[in-house]
Amino acid sequence: MAPQPSPDRPPPGSSFREAFEGTGDVWPASEVVGNAEPHLQRVVEALGGLDLHAVPSVAVRGSILAFAVVNRHDGVRAADPAFPFDGALPPALVRLVRQARRGSARVGLVETGAGELIAVCAALSDRTGAWPLQGEVGAAARTPGADVVIMAFTPLGDSPVARRALSVFGLSDLEARVAVALLEAPTLEIAASRVGVGRETARSALNGAMRKVGVKRTPELVRRISDVICGAPTGEGDILGQALDLTPAQAQVARLAADGASVADAAGKLGVTTETVKSHLRSVFRKSGIERAKDLGRADVELRSLEMLSRAREVVTWADESDGRHRIIARPDGRRVAFIDYGPTQGRPLLLCHALASGRTLPPGLASKLRAAGFRPITPQRPGFGLTDPHGEDYLTTAANDMAAILDALKADMADVFARDIATAALLAFATAHPERIGRVVLLNPEAPQHRHGRDYAITAAARLLTRHPEATVAFFEVLRRQMQTRRLAAMVVESFRNGAPSDGRVLQDPERLLWMVRDMQAMAALTAKGVISERLVYSTGWRPPTGIDASRWTIACCRELGDVRPGAWWETLPGARTEQIPEGGLLLPLSHPDTVVRLLAPSI
Repeated sequence: MAPQPSPDRPPPGSSFREAFEGTGDVWPASEVVGNAEPHLQRVVEALGGLDLHAVPSVAVRGSILAFAVVNRHDGVRAADPAFPFDGALPPALVRLVRQARRGSARVGLVETGAGELIAVCAALSDRTGAWPLQGEVGAAARTPGADVVIMAFTPLGDSPVARRALSVFGLSDLEARVAVALLEAPTLEIAASRVGVGRETARSALNGAMRKVGVKRTPELVRRISDVICGAPTGEGDILGQALDLTPAQAQVARLAADGASVADAAGKLGVTTETVKSHLRSVFRKSGIERAKDLGRADVELRSLEMLSRAREVVTWADESDGRHRIIARPDGRRVAFIDYGPTQGRPLLLCHALASGRTLPPGLASKLRAAGFRPITPQRPGFGLTDPHGEDYLTTAANDMAAILDALKADMADVFARDIATAALLAFATAHPERIGRVVLLNPEAPQHRHGRDYAITAAARLLTRHPEATVAFFEVLRRQMQTRRLAAMVVESFRNGAPSDGRVLQDPERLLWMVRDMQAMAALTAKGVISERLVYSTGWRPPTGIDASRWTIACCRELGDVRPGAWWETLPGARTEQIPEGGLLLPLSHPDTVVRLLAPSI
């Protein structure tokens, strides 16, 4: 049963902005949505209320974590084979363990016997229920006498895995090997020696890596590739300063250096002399054991990731397994744009635009069917979704230009496009800005400006809600993002589709397809909710379809199971478009009827 309202909460009927800025831990459905949206209310009730302070489920590459269980005498009871500290714990790690016994998890940098600095976190064993402890370590953590569990972050422990992670930037094998070596080596000369090439060859490879990653200085490169290799979201706040026991002034300089700023840049931003910055950096290096500014970036990424992992309600581990190739390209403004290329290179390029919450990856089996039909499926991640950085100015302009940049990176002049529901606005922006780059288009169950659906999903109830209260959009989705632990999210998805199309309900009865959808949704919002927020605001703040688009090669397909989905008058802005009623299927047509998706697209081959 959900907790009762506390006296300091706004009464039911208050604005959504007030509701989501409340101070309580869990709010019942009646306080969140009132009685005006019964379908949305049922979703919140199924979750037992909304947990306003939860940390979202965190997904991390499993090979970068290693654990050990410590007893009350600071002895190691059990440890993973990859745990980087052999024998007795070093004094610095013992200090972290003893600090953790006071109640709060502690993170810090600890030097191994081999002289490598490792980011670690120590926490009481009864507070590590979300940590992915396996085998002997998991059993030891649950037995009497277990005291503290140590999580060691070792993203470079498996260099081949690190090099595969860097393939998202399109680095050559040599560029990736030099970049990974440079993360650990103090100088380029030593990195070149470890890779087995000359200094000039390593310099050329390094320059190529920086160009593809979109940075100009080595510290920026180290930070950017550390982000990708770690594969985990990072927390906020002055984690670096806290972990290294820095003064406020030292922490400011350390953070700027970690972000890739030069000494002169840092001095200008802080309004101090370069000598002051150098003095603070020397203090930072002395306290941390770090010897160069480039290594602060890696340390900052790892400590922030560990801090987030330590607070997460659920830690999901994943392996480098995918039917497609993950890619990240750099835009001129420094933004990263992510997409997945399912190949083959000789196939006809096909951009598949994701929905609001899922579609970052293709459902099992759909990619192979599309490839068999002659396509090269590509799934772009729009601004603020997945690994793509949020937009700088206008959301739709950025989304359109990102899609064009992806085609540039693939050396493709044009592509067919498949888009559905809320991706409608981004597709029309792309068609307006880059009409020469669009081939055939299939627009499935497009979301109209007024969010009209025949069936009353909780999803559409939320859309109506935010249309009336656009000021609540940011708070609404940031709170929902904190409900994304696997079980809670699965319950939310099932409940959200309860009154929907029968085909969608059957999809969600399949545990494997439901889990795929949950994992995809978690990855879409793992780093930020800004994409979801921005796209929802497009519709909530009066967006109208552009005119003048040549839609002679467009098909607008609507699923009958959704109810009254006949195209409205606004489709007259797309002269020449063909319309089709799909007898079976709903919002999850790519999952329930992949052959129908292929059929809709096949005439373009």
